[in-house]
Amino acid sequence: MHFLSRLMKKSEALTEQTAASLEINQLSIKYCHKQAINNASLIAKPGKITALIGPSGCGKSSLLSTINRIHKLVPECCVEGEIKLDGVNIDTIPDSILRQRVGMVFQQPNPFPLSIEDNIQFPLRQYGITNKAILKQKVEKVLREVNLWSEVRQDLKKGAFMLSGGQQQRLCIARSLALAPSILLLDEPCSALDPLSTASIEGLLLKLKDKVTIIIVTHNLGQARRIADQVCVCWVNEEGGCIVESGSNDKIFNHPTHSATHLFCHGLQG
Repeated sequence: MHFLSRLMKKSEALTEQTAASLEINQLSIKYCHKQAINNASLIAKPGKITALIGPSGCGKSSLLSTINRIHKLVPECCVEGEIKLDGVNIDTIPDSILRQRVGMVFQQPNPFPLSIEDNIQFPLRQYGITNKAILKQKVEKVLREVNLWSEVRQDLKKGAFMLSGGQQQRLCIARSLALAPSILLLDEPCSALDPLSTASIEGLLLKLKDKVTIIIVTHNLGQARRIADQVCVCWVNEEGGCIVESGSNDKIFNHPTHSATHLFCHGLQG
């Protein structure tokens, strides 16, 4: 069966998570006349956590936003290049399916102003799931996946804002997982959290990586060292943001080949 047909069929069922490969080729992003990133290429593999690191303003978040096309919400944003999900150009995938298959978690926890369980059920209802038994099962399943079930099982009807920051972020991850994505994008998901909450999120991502391909933007080099399998170093040159080097965790942190990588990873610049 053609990949897109399988993707659409799976979209209707929302039954299983299957990690996907992601390939970005020669991607350039421009806002009005400002180049955010130029000719960036990377490969994110199933079962791996890929970290994007680099100083502020080098295009990391912009690159992330193109993978599920939320950049289209930004006026005068121009994108060139190719992004493939399991070998299929995402330009051929409808927005509704793409954003189901590619989940997104932002820097600040952003639960909906709803109950804990409704935060999970809301996106499921948007995709046509209305059976109460299935909705209940989904809520418990994803809250267990993010290690939140035991903490909130007695409070599912209460508002999500009653949760701590770390709990809210895990709820947002659970909300994304409810749609059974193949890719999970995280943009500085721990920057607003305390060390214990950060450790909890990191442990969660390590547990999830066999089910969903993870791409994370982080300014925390220690975090990238701890959890990333693959690392892409973003930098800024006269033409805007770029990826100067990619490789395994060991290669980037212990055996870099680009001078910018060495300076940034050793705290000498950036």
